[in-house]
Amino acid sequence: HLPTIYRCPSCSRPLVPRAGTCAECGAVVQTDDGILLLAPEDAMEEEGAFYDDVYTGTPVPASGDTTSLRSEWESLYYPMNADVLRRVGDLRDQIVLLLGNGASAKELYFLELEPRRLIVSDLSLEGLRAGRRRHRVDESRWPVEWAVVDASRLPLLDSTIDVVYGYAFVHHLPDTASFLAEVARVLRPGGRCIFMDNRYSPVWQRAK
Repeated sequence: HLPTIYRCPSCSRPLVPRAGTCAECGAVVQTDDGILLLAPEDAMEEEGAFYDDVYTGTPVPASGDTTSLRSEWESLYYPMNADVLRRVGDLRDQIVLLLGNGASAKELYFLELEPRRLIVSDLSLEGLRAGRRRHRVDESRWPVEWAVVDASRLPLLDSTIDVVYGYAFVHHLPDTASFLAEVARVLRPGGRCIFMDNRYSPVWQRAK
């Protein structure tokens, strides 16, 4: 049995997403293709909208073999990946939240590490759809969920997540301190966060 961990982005009440709408306020919290809509609408107007345009119609090869993704973690072109994977560590029976994942598929390898639940999230709905198309995992077999999430206002109840992970996304956030406070709020005692990132680029943010 998987516990209730989400809260409604509109009324902040505990949320059972399978219903498609919030039982308390009636907000729509799931798309027709099963992606959770857990970000406030205002969060999606700029950054989310930019990446929706980037990802819409993006051609992506499809594969369903999660074991093949191990090669991306062993890439000589990105040697930092092997270190990141070591730091991710044991995910067995853990609830894992991936933030800002976009269309990246290599993190779906984490399913091979037997987490209790893997939540793939991004602010861009189309980014999540592209990632889902890129690597079609058997969602009846694997405990994976896809969710539109604003990392600055995590739609999660307190102390519900074992591992928070982000790869090259923190530099997009305007307020790192408040983001880290949110991460601390949702992590369980003894939980951990793993981020790989580079420097913030305000010029690139303004250009978008």
